[in-house]
Amino acid sequence: MRVIEMIETINPDVIAFQEVRMDSSSVRSQLLELQEKLIDFNWMVVQPANDVQKPKHTYWNGWEREGIGILSKLPILKSTTISIPYMSGPDTNQRIALHAMIGYSEDSAIHVLTVHFSYDRQQQCNNAARILHYISEKELENVVLLGDFNTYQDFEWPLEVFTDTEIRPENSCFDMVRADAKGPNTILADVWSVHAADKLSGFTFSNMPTPGYESRPDRILVSKSFKILSCNLHGNETKIELKPSGSVRKKFIGGD
Repeated sequence: MRVIEMIETINPDVIAFQEVRMDSSSVRSQLLELQEKLIDFNWMVVQPANDVQKPKHTYWNGWEREGIGILSKLPILKSTTISIPYMSGPDTNQRIALHAMIGYSEDSAIHVLTVHFSYDRQQQCNNAARILHYISEKELENVVLLGDFNTYQDFEWPLEVFTDTEIRPENSCFDMVRADAKGPNTILADVWSVHAADKLSGFTFSNMPTPGYESRPDRILVSKSFKILSCNLHGNETKIELKPSGSVRKKFIGGD
């Protein structure tokens, strides 16, 4: 109910979620429960990624799967699940991305991609390269790429795959990115870094009582075609307002 209260207060148009629980049939989900209480969000897409291990000595049923999803007040015209192949590394969780075309017509639609990257650094490079190649191959414009990138303060290379104008050899992800993939449509802006008054804040994560929030794994990246109107923290989530050329104002929030 607290999540519902926050959503009603912030009043976004589109919300991206990670670590969404759902039952084994993927019919009943936490997003469906939210949608039943949030009557303005008529469109939803949710996709499982992994089975969730049941805690020992428990008897509950349901919530056997976990994935990512999107709730929207605006029509979701199409949606696609992007598979991210596993590479060697300690993280054996299946990683996926969800691409939703949102708007009133395909000509003016926004391409919303929500992700939940690996916690392993080199696997993050693989995740970033897969999404970059997808954006390039599909020639997507008006892109909002948001979610939990599991970004470390001392390892920004996977994010710089998107924000740099070109991928240089000093980028630790360089060998995973195809030379032809980095085009004008794949150069994205990190909304918080561009617009927030305090560029060093925006932290959304800490798994220890002290020293408090210490990193910014949750990001919203957007195409250069967007004009960023505002960017704020609400609870543990980031909200931005965007105004694409020739379209109405839209609000997005992303976070677990």
